[in-house]
Amino acid sequence: MIENEHIEFKRSSGEARDAMKSVCGMLNKYGEGTIYFGLDNNGKPVKNVINDSSLRDISRAVFESIEPKITPVISIVKIDNVDVIELKFHGELAPYSCKGVYYNRSADENRPMSQQELLLMFQSRGYEDEWEKKISEFTENDINDNSLMDFFKAAKKAKRIDLEEYNKLDVLTHLDLIKDGYLNNAGYFLFGKNPNVEIKLATYLTKEKVNFIDLKSIKGNIYDLVGIAIDYIKAHMNWRVEIGDRKRTEIPEIPEKAIREIVVNSFAHAKYGNDSTHEINIFPDLIEIINSGNFPERYTPEDFIEKRISSLKRNPLILDVLFRSRDVEKSGSGFSRVNNLCKLFKVKRSYERLPFGFKFIFYRNNVSNIPIIAEKNVSNLTEEETIVLNAIDSNNKIKVEEIAVSLNVSARKVQRIIKSLVGKNYIARIGTKGGYWKILKSGN
Repeated sequence: MIENEHIEFKRSSGEARDAMKSVCGMLNKYGEGTIYFGLDNNGKPVKNVINDSSLRDISRAVFESIEPKITPVISIVKIDNVDVIELKFHGELAPYSCKGVYYNRSADENRPMSQQELLLMFQSRGYEDEWEKKISEFTENDINDNSLMDFFKAAKKAKRIDLEEYNKLDVLTHLDLIKDGYLNNAGYFLFGKNPNVEIKLATYLTKEKVNFIDLKSIKGNIYDLVGIAIDYIKAHMNWRVEIGDRKRTEIPEIPEKAIREIVVNSFAHAKYGNDSTHEINIFPDLIEIINSGNFPERYTPEDFIEKRISSLKRNPLILDVLFRSRDVEKSGSGFSRVNNLCKLFKVKRSYERLPFGFKFIFYRNNVSNIPIIAEKNVSNLTEEETIVLNAIDSNNKIKVEEIAVSLNVSARKVQRIIKSLVGKNYIARIGTKGGYWKILKSGN
């Protein structure tokens, strides 16, 4: 065990006051952390006299120093058979202060937050608490019927809405988008006739924003604009066409599912209000997806890929609607799924924090470099079977557990998919223990 952004060591409970800066910094960056009292800088136990007074001193330091208040768990644990004090804490009301100063965590140090960092964190907290559920001046008559009907059909097909027949008011009520006859902000921005949501779509001839092939700006509701954005990217990507035994197969340079995930999350996590603008910029070498929502200051996308961090939902009602129409899967693992798909299809990706927004970047592939297994997505393969087939093609000795972790599904489900692929004669097992998978060229 070593010190890092989540864990810190103190030699004794006498350093409790000094440790509160670390508590504050960890809360603001990760929402949780652990401090051990009784370990030196190398993590080796230091023998101390520990009694009830030691625990009270730490509890009092937390209570008197940290705002908003938190309730930590303070206990005695053994490390190398020596008693040390473990202080575990978490909080969901960032920003937190220590004696009136706001700290952020950087490596194993704590630094005072800048004015801009603090402003963005306060704005984010206030926005999340108020905007979506705030009642608007609009009623069900201000709903775009085509948009809501299209959503209902998609949600019914996905079996994610418990209504037998379409009725505008029933659907809005079921989704918590209307109260006492008036839509909340989420309802109007999702399905309204004229919400102030805009998307700018551009395709450029070179790597600079100078000469453009296509440039347009479209206003509409969130539900419609999500579809427009996805269709625009698909229409301006490179595709390879393969004529197989069973049907014509079109292979994109970037996985469609990854594009859909990022576009949907861009709309679900953006900030909405008087002027809400999204951007899709397509260059010869990359595709940018930009929204007006700042990424949580204390996290990066890599944190959601590599660590078990709960989803932070800026617009939970909007996200719920897009989930029900199957535009996104289970919330909280979007970046992980996109990362896995990009790895499988050998697509590079990155991101960039903007002063008042967030940019996700897909680097474009030459379609001839796309794994050949994608060509085998014939009519009798499901999307999940195709993805597992890609994973096996990338590593013919890959384990079931590795595929399960990569795709965020159970090992049992992967086993069922593999069994189906074997039954359809797409793969065959060569050898048992220490063996490998062989990809068959056809379903014969």
